[in-house]
Amino acid sequence: MLSKRTQAERVAESDEAVFNAAIALIASEGVSSLSIHKVGKLAGYTSGVVVHRFKNKSGLMKAVAKKVLDIWDRNLELHALDSNSAIGDINTVTTIYLKHVKRCDNLMLAYFRLMQESHCSCKEIQPEFEEYDLTVRKTLVNLIERGIGMGEIKASVNAESFAIAYIGMLRGVALQYYIHKREIDLESVGYAINSLCESLRT
Repeated sequence: MLSKRTQAERVAESDEAVFNAAIALIASEGVSSLSIHKVGKLAGYTSGVVVHRFKNKSGLMKAVAKKVLDIWDRNLELHALDSNSAIGDINTVTTIYLKHVKRCDNLMLAYFRLMQESHCSCKEIQPEFEEYDLTVRKTLVNLIERGIGMGEIKASVNAESFAIAYIGMLRGVALQYYIHKREIDLESVGYAINSLCESLRT
């Protein structure tokens, strides 16, 4: 006889369904057209269930933004960058990032749509993106400074400036790819980015 699910398990299951539905809708329709009703219907629950759990659209958006960033953080595996080569670690980030760009799945599209709207129509999620952005930048700064300390990277390199430029480069490539997929060879772009990073070596 199968054991009954606990309340916590039922909540986790409904949350996951709601998150997946919200991410899919944001990816396909954007943030502005998202509604509690649409999310509940796609998730297989009533609007009342979604409201009971997240209160309102603002509460849902905050939870979804955090979920998207948590998943994206795990996908990038920034915490696992501990090789003997800072340049090698940066190249690994480039490879992983462009791999996800090419997959063009709901998570990636929702990530970009949410990031864009975080400073426009959905400012309640801006703190989530600000915190995440600072974390990613700090990780890259630490990588560069570690490379400088090991004598791998030129001492003249400004770690903060490079981190900002590098993040902007990856995000810019992603946006261009989504506009002109057929005209952009991500493998070639990845090689170009890695070559640029190699120029940091002493």
